[in-house]
Amino acid sequence: MSRALVRSRPNGASAFAPNKAALLVILGASAACGMDNAIVGGFCASGYVACGDTCCLRERDAGLFDGSGSADAPRDTRRDSQENDGTTLDGETVDSRTEDRRMEDALAEATSGDACSPPYDRVERCGACDVACTGSDVCSLQDGGGFRCVPLCSPPLTDCGGTCVDESDDPDNCGTCAKVCPSGLCAEGGCQGKTPGDIVVIGCDYRASQTASAEATILTHAAFLPSSNPIRILSFERYADPLFVSNVKAILSAEATALGRRPPAFTVSTSDAGIPADLSIKHFDELIIYDQPLASPSVLAALGLTWKSTLATFTAAGGVVLSLDGAQGLGAMPLFNTNAGLLAMSHHTVIPKSTALDVVAPGDAVGSGVVTPFASELDSVHFTTSVPNGGDVTYVVVDPMDGGQAPVVVHVVVP
Repeated sequence: MSRALVRSRPNGASAFAPNKAALLVILGASAACGMDNAIVGGFCASGYVACGDTCCLRERDAGLFDGSGSADAPRDTRRDSQENDGTTLDGETVDSRTEDRRMEDALAEATSGDACSPPYDRVERCGACDVACTGSDVCSLQDGGGFRCVPLCSPPLTDCGGTCVDESDDPDNCGTCAKVCPSGLCAEGGCQGKTPGDIVVIGCDYRASQTASAEATILTHAAFLPSSNPIRILSFERYADPLFVSNVKAILSAEATALGRRPPAFTVSTSDAGIPADLSIKHFDELIIYDQPLASPSVLAALGLTWKSTLATFTAAGGVVLSLDGAQGLGAMPLFNTNAGLLAMSHHTVIPKSTALDVVAPGDAVGSGVVTPFASELDSVHFTTSVPNGGDVTYVVVDPMDGGQAPVVVHVVVP
């Protein structure tokens, strides 16, 4: 015979008073109560337990109510089917709120935001339970119904740090994100009005320079003269030492991270004709010309002459050109710099490693904050030039020989 747990309630109240949490769970269930399991004569059918004034399924306790289990089952199991009304079971006070709490937890889980159920309108679950949007994409309701991952901005707008802008006429994002027009005027992706450009010629070899060195600081100051984020760099690498190139890129990427900026966007050029064809202020903020030790003097001399007009137009429009001259190869970079109109020089001279170099223009943007003196790295050079220090030309770093008149780093502002 089944053994039902029936007890009396003070003042003659029903032993099966409605339980609010239980009723919520029962109403949310697909099959909980019916004529086949309802309370009859104070009993629930086999496999069901009392839930207020009706019955609900509890597989764990089914044996207790159909006679297959023991009436001496642990008291906390029997208490799960009792209401907490202050009465006692077997002489002990029964706290049967456990069942209420379990039912409330089940209801909370079923209705929580973590449940994988429609509408799938979040980036974590967009259009389906297992579809997550990536990058800056958003989950958007489509015209045909349903949600789908789409870019934050639709053309012609561009995503600049989470804001949609039109780079064709936005003076704070002119042509690219964060490129600010000093004139406050932007048209067709280009700043209007005259903007000074920059030429920086550096006689330091960067094959072994560390990101925290003074030479690396000079490089990053020069490279980050443009305000664009990321900086768009055209990188001429045809005759360069790959180790030299990779170390320069690593230094600039590390500095971008330290500044909270995006990594530089490098476009590699390995064609002699690529610079005149591709270099434009609308597409690039900067040109880096590495030391080209694999080229002959005649090749570099011809490149300088071919590129001169393009470089002049680019810098006059506000572009930056970095020419990195080391002591590798046949020493033809001075000829290139002269023919290209970057800095007239007759030759360069190798500086012994660990020579103390002086920063003589700490107020210049390139030399600002650079420790002085600092030791030269292997294959550094100073220049012999007829261009005097002053006006738009600033000797930033010098070799102390010749009375400090042998420049190692020169910054030219193009008015």
